[in-house]
Amino acid sequence: MPSSTFYREFDEYRRELAAGYPRLAGRVIGPDGQGVAGIRVDALPQEEGTYGRLWTNDEGELGGTILDGSYHLSLLPADSPCHLGWHGSDTGFTTDPSQIQLLELRGSEVTELLIELPRPLSELCTRIEGVVVDTNGDPISGLWVTANAIREVYQQEGYSGQRTPETGSFSLDVRRGGTFEIRMVSRIARECTVSGHGGSGSRVRITVGDEDITGLLVTVVRQPPGDSRWVTCTAAE
Repeated sequence: MPSSTFYREFDEYRRELAAGYPRLAGRVIGPDGQGVAGIRVDALPQEEGTYGRLWTNDEGELGGTILDGSYHLSLLPADSPCHLGWHGSDTGFTTDPSQIQLLELRGSEVTELLIELPRPLSELCTRIEGVVVDTNGDPISGLWVTANAIREVYQQEGYSGQRTPETGSFSLDVRRGGTFEIRMVSRIARECTVSGHGGSGSRVRITVGDEDITGLLVTVVRQPPGDSRWVTCTAAE
């Protein structure tokens, strides 16, 4: 069979298979009304359904089949772990968990969405940057350092992580306006403290504005290697 015939018949089969499932379609636009390319839209099942993922094209349009179920829609840039927000509110977009819209997708229905971002995509995310050292001031490589959003809604939404290189440095993409804790996964870290940012208490909470947060110093107190575990950093004295 010629390859062109195979692919044509396979596409026909896919269309027939998808015909019985709900279709999600719509458009993501910016504040100027223009379509926004490169947005990843995750369909997160709520008790019923199967995880799905769609991307916007160059015109900001998205479309695809999703299995029957109840879903929240989560938005991220296609090339970044920066969690932008969810589908909800009057504009179709929200960062407030109380305004997330629950979508019920059934049968062969087509659900049309319009999601309007409040700012250009380039202005929705910023960075938390710093370096990880031991108590002697030497950089530590190989640690998984994360910024975890307060009020997580679904698993690791609002989570950005990076493994430190030899320099111990990290640069984490996060949503502007969000509040984050600094955590790490390690076999050798007993505790970690953060300096270079205001705040105190049992856990460091960093609220990000329009500017990058830079110059954080994360100091790790070592322990003998053991099982990997999460460690939440506290404020340095």
